[in-house]
Amino acid sequence: MDRSYVDAMSTLDHLRSALADRYTVERELGQGGMATVYLARDRKHERPVAIKVLRPELGSALGAERFLREIQTTAALRHPNILPLFDSGATDPGPDGLLYYVMPLVEGESLRARLDRERKLPIDDALRITEEVAAALSYAHGRGIIHRDIKPENILLENGRAIVADFGIARAVTTDGGTALTQTGLVLGTPVYMSPEQGMGESDVDGRTDQYALGCVLYEMLAGEPPYTGATAMAIVAKRLMEPVPKIRTLRDTVPESVATALSRALATTPVDRFADVAAFARALVAAEAVSPQPTQPSAPRRQRGGLKAAVAAAVVLALGALWFGISRAAPFPTVGTTSQLTRDPALELDPALSPDGSMIAYAQGTPTKLQVYVQPVTGGRPMALTTDTADSFRAPVWSPNGRSIAFQGKDGVWVAPAGGGAPRRVAQVDTALMSVGSVSVSAVTGLSWSHDGTRLAYTTFEPVVSLVPVAPGGETVRIQTPPTQAFPASPAWSPDGKWVAVAVSNSQFVFGTGYLGNTGNSTILLIPTAGGSAIPVTDGASLNQSPQWSPDSRALYWVSDRGGNRDVYRVRLASTGSPVRPVERLTTGLDAHSISLARNGSALAYSVFRTHSNISSVPVPAAGPVVSAAKGTPLTSGRQTIENVEVSTDGQWLVFDSDRGGNADLYRMPAVGGEPVRITSDAGGDFSAVWSRDGRRIAFHTLRSGFRHVYTMNADGTGLVQRTLGQANELDPTWSPDGSALGFQSVRNGQNTLRVMSLSGKDSSRVVSTTGDFLRWSPTGPWLAYHAADGLRLVAATGGPSRLLVDNAVDGGDAFLAAWAPDGKTIYYLSRRRTGWAIRSVPTAGGTSRGLVDFGDPASQPARYGFSTDGRRFYLTMGSSESDVWVMRLEGR
Repeated sequence: MDRSYVDAMSTLDHLRSALADRYTVERELGQGGMATVYLARDRKHERPVAIKVLRPELGSALGAERFLREIQTTAALRHPNILPLFDSGATDPGPDGLLYYVMPLVEGESLRARLDRERKLPIDDALRITEEVAAALSYAHGRGIIHRDIKPENILLENGRAIVADFGIARAVTTDGGTALTQTGLVLGTPVYMSPEQGMGESDVDGRTDQYALGCVLYEMLAGEPPYTGATAMAIVAKRLMEPVPKIRTLRDTVPESVATALSRALATTPVDRFADVAAFARALVAAEAVSPQPTQPSAPRRQRGGLKAAVAAAVVLALGALWFGISRAAPFPTVGTTSQLTRDPALELDPALSPDGSMIAYAQGTPTKLQVYVQPVTGGRPMALTTDTADSFRAPVWSPNGRSIAFQGKDGVWVAPAGGGAPRRVAQVDTALMSVGSVSVSAVTGLSWSHDGTRLAYTTFEPVVSLVPVAPGGETVRIQTPPTQAFPASPAWSPDGKWVAVAVSNSQFVFGTGYLGNTGNSTILLIPTAGGSAIPVTDGASLNQSPQWSPDSRALYWVSDRGGNRDVYRVRLASTGSPVRPVERLTTGLDAHSISLARNGSALAYSVFRTHSNISSVPVPAAGPVVSAAKGTPLTSGRQTIENVEVSTDGQWLVFDSDRGGNADLYRMPAVGGEPVRITSDAGGDFSAVWSRDGRRIAFHTLRSGFRHVYTMNADGTGLVQRTLGQANELDPTWSPDGSALGFQSVRNGQNTLRVMSLSGKDSSRVVSTTGDFLRWSPTGPWLAYHAADGLRLVAATGGPSRLLVDNAVDGGDAFLAAWAPDGKTIYYLSRRRTGWAIRSVPTAGGTSRGLVDFGDPASQPARYGFSTDGRRFYLTMGSSESDVWVMRLEGR
């Protein structure tokens, strides 16, 4: 048997055994000069990954400590054209351990595979790939990291986007002058792409070495072969030093002269004769694209009839071609530069807004229900409070185009204040009755934006309208209707040319919620014409899309989306008609962004990084006596995950809950006393709000699998999945009837909220039991349903009819939020949001005075999300915290 095959199998077996707790290693994908690549599955996040294992002799020479120390430097590289580093390590301590690092598995092919198949690429494709690789290299060079091995094998193509791989090895093996390489006899770099100085063994190289290699790659994409080839590495190096670069146009005469000139300079033998940096090389290629004439064919005279039609048709084609040429040749998007963290306080910092010149930033700081606006320089310094009225909560600051004023929203309107501080002035008052159902927003306003000339403000509320209000006293407010959808517009962004207002439709609670802040849910971005007309969709509604922002020229839109898993910044080029003309591009990777702001001059992008963590805790139900502190509860889960809802089975033996511990919100089952959770659903759409039937045999839940929230049921082990609701409405938060024959749930259609009951026999459709409220919970012993309403906790019969106010918020002193029935149906427990913090209280179902049971006085022990359940002996709920800080990202090449 071939010895290499035996060694490969032993390495694979060793890798499988050493990494079995984190990765399922499946098979070898390929080998390179320094590493072997294996296909594996990340067990925690249930995602495919690629594991690169260094050759043992190289790993021994490097040493685990040095390798891991240096490769971690590359873990901070966050750029859409750089393959991120997920993990790294050694399989075993000591010299025999294999050094490895883990990356995403790219769904595509390498540039080498495409070149092997096509040999030459279209000129436009070759230039685009070069520009994207240059953007990645420029970003890394700005952080002192040189790749040193740019070649087609290290350029991956995914959905048409170029991604540079293997920064990790380059950084690790070149530390300390490349001593490790000398010990192994390996040379970093591939001869046909290696710069002359690198080929001569110089260790003190800079970004111009990568520029040379990228020039070689571009040359090969255009000519079908690298600029120099030879039988040995030394032969190639000798040619490179002694012979001029073969002219690219002699091999492909359709290459524009300006592109050939830029390429020739990047391939100069002496580094000083090349471009100062790789970004300058990319700019030269962009300029070359913009001025290069397109080849034309002479046309013979037309003598037959219909010549006029042909001429008109040709003119139309030429006009459309010119339009497309202007769009497709538009200046490239700016790339990510340096990033810096501006805030670090334990409070939430939300809604960052950059001043027009990018030198100052405003943001909201505090708790979700008590926020004030602050201003500070982006270079650091003491924040200045722009608002100080603690009886109100202020959010969403935005700068006027001249940078002299800042507008922001309060609970009942829109305000404007001098940017340097001073008394605010209200420019629009809004009815607080427009606050969303369930008090999930503390403000009736859901975002605002200045007009391009600074004379008006656009704002949205819980209505299908964008309101344009004059900033100066007097004048008329214009109300622009938005399309009827499942939810109302939010986060308006007025384009610099004044033609459009971009809005996020659906899930405004993600940005403006209190209990729902950071809510998982789908939404879409629409462009609303200010002059009237049809709305233009920029995104679909299959993922979260929020916080739109315009480029300075009004020809591109940026926004936050989770379409790629994490919440990141995306962008798309727009035609003058508002329609997208290029595929959506991902600007960042792994940001966890909440909202963004783009400086009007395009110099910087600010963003808030929002994370929430919540786990399950249980607290005994006090029979009598003093109030119990929640801090004495028992944690049942732990770790950096978000659990929104938890439900205990009737017999008190099992919990079912949703968690994003696997990278996506799925359902898990776990013993009520704690233990290892077992996942029972797996779908990219996200599953939530699971509840047990009383016999413990079935589970109902809602899911985002179809783009809308719909109710499903299944067996307790995850089998027997049945979709119970259909149509163009969001149906969520199910609850079982005592006998398991019916479900109650909340339905939201065209902004109208209803509470409904449906039979599971399939013989009748759902019926409305209330036209207001949320969080419906069915009594375990009778026909009553409890639900949360704006004025308190209410009861309604399952057959419908008038509801009864059981807990009056005005009397009780808080907001009676989530209800849970005692097993005998005679008592209702509920979570109460009070001025002093959260509490669990009880009230007899027949009516009477409520009683405090559990207090959450400790700020570190607070309820989170919607989880609240009881088996009569213990309360089960989710507890956690949210954190958010403001960052600023410089944009280069704008």
